[in-house]
Amino acid sequence: MRQILRPILLATLTLWPMSLTAQDQGDETPTGVFPTPEGTAFSVGDSDYSFEYLMHFSALLVADPSSIDVEENYPVLSELAVDQELAAQAAIEIGIDQSAELQQTLKLVNSSLLAEAYINHEIATRLTLARVETAYDTYLAEFVPEKLATASHILLETAEDAQAAIDRLNAGEDFAALAKELSIGPTGPAGGSLGTFGRGQMVAPFEDATFALSPGNVSQSPVQTQFGFHVIYLADLTDTTPENFEVVEDALRQQVSLDIQNELREELRSSETYTIVPFEDLPKIAF
Repeated sequence: MRQILRPILLATLTLWPMSLTAQDQGDETPTGVFPTPEGTAFSVGDSDYSFEYLMHFSALLVADPSSIDVEENYPVLSELAVDQELAAQAAIEIGIDQSAELQQTLKLVNSSLLAEAYINHEIATRLTLARVETAYDTYLAEFVPEKLATASHILLETAEDAQAAIDRLNAGEDFAALAKELSIGPTGPAGGSLGTFGRGQMVAPFEDATFALSPGNVSQSPVQTQFGFHVIYLADLTDTTPENFEVVEDALRQQVSLDIQNELREELRSSETYTIVPFEDLPKIAF
């Protein structure tokens, strides 16, 4: 049903450009009224279904229900929900709900929802600011600086042309001016500037030659790559620094969430008795 209804809903819903929150609206507080969660949104037979139930239904169809204009899309949401309930009741009337296959599926869905709810509850309980700050302290303690090079180059077709450029630089000519004059690479008009880069961002021969230089020096031999022959100038060599807490906080929260899930797995397995039958011991059928 979800596979059928989701495209219909997505084709019909009008999305808000932004979620309706006070923050999104600047300092203004949203005005108007909103249905109470327990109020009846629709009925099917003798059963009433609340507005909260309808919102849970919408969550099955769109990743972020808060991103839709609920009032404008209420008709299509409620109609789709009614369609689902009618089909579900029809399935019960003809006994489909009692089939072994569906019972197994319902059990799996129930277990999946319960497991997800439990994990989310425990993450919400255990993912404290103190724990995120501890993760940041670990990040700082384990941080290993990496070198960053700020460099320029002159790209030429032959080793002889590159060596001639090196000789002119050694005679005192300006690197940027010479790059503009001679370089056949796309950075030539910008004086050969490559900006700042770390290991793994350039082809190996170029990278090795660049990081072997001392700041302020030019490579004294042409450096060959698949692009041609390079003359390299290393302007600066610096170390990376740790990111501020605010920059990595979201990533740290995700990391801590994964840590908590691993904790839960270990706790659950140690507190409950379970067995896994080896594949080779499973009953087999010939085919």
